Amino acid sequence: MNHGQIKQILAIFKHMSLTAAARELYITQPALSHSLAKAEEELGVHLFYRDGNRIYSTQEGKGLLEQLKRIDEEFENLYALATSMSAVTHEQITIGFSGSVLIFSSMFITGFLTSYKGMPIHKVFADPEQIAVMLNNGEIDLAITYPPIRGKQIGTHILYEDQIVLAASSRHPLASRRTVAAKELVNYRMHMLTRDNPFRRSCDELLDRRQITISGQEHDYAQFVELLEKSRFQDDFLTFTTKNSFDKWYGEGFSLCRIEDAELKQVTAVSWLLESGIQFRYKELLDMIEQEYCNVYDNSMYHSFLIKDFAT
Repeated sequence: MNHGQIKQILAIFKHMSLTAAARELYITQPALSHSLAKAEEELGVHLFYRDGNRIYSTQEGKGLLEQLKRIDEEFENLYALATSMSAVTHEQITIGFSGSVLIFSSMFITGFLTSYKGMPIHKVFADPEQIAVMLNNGEIDLAITYPPIRGKQIGTHILYEDQIVLAASSRHPLASRRTVAAKELVNYRMHMLTRDNPFRRSCDELLDRRQITISGQEHDYAQFVELLEKSRFQDDFLTFTTKNSFDKWYGEGFSLCRIEDAELKQVTAVSWLLESGIQFRYKELLDMIEQEYCNVYDNSMYHSFLIKDFAT
């Protein structure tokens, strides 16, 4: 169990509401519920139980609460000490990233974001919730994420937008249609990535806001790529993708279907704490990120190489 999960559990104890805790943490309620379930599995005890629409702490949860608070305090002290030591020894910029592993890897291959005005740039990859916690704790200077980190004290600038669409195998009922109403999606079984995938989380958040619930089968990344190749010209493959990804990943044997009455987009943004003043001190760096990020994302040769290599 990591510090991010401890923060989440303490937020639930604070509000005794998953909805309110998720709002404070700037994550979706399903993501918070999933994280809580994993933490309880690791601990081997249930921390909360439901009674109707209300949530209560178990005896085990009450017994562990003070220890969780002490661990959280120790983490905070550790981060504060590490930050002070780092400031003494050298100055660097830390950027947290959550999104495509391919894009993150390309930053190293292309040399993108290695230094700025002589200062080294340290890059950290983590899940969206952990990056949000690190940004709010001051552990990172900038965050590049999708979906964007939200909050009153968070400054955000959109780097890239891509329309979310459907990819249907050629014999699927939706393959012959150009558009589909969002409410119709409940009638179809989807193939989806697992919930720890950033794109899946982004789709879940957008659908949750519109109270759209879909059913389907989950696959990890390798399984999904393998299934994609096997499903050409079949009648049971339907999944979410983006317009840009459809052009790169799919082709013969698949059709693109737009979702007509819901504005679903994959949005990547760079975020910072407003009180840090980074948007002024590092304005040129932010401009560089905006200029270069799309170039990295749109490097189709790089994407094709990694996708083919990953699938073999």
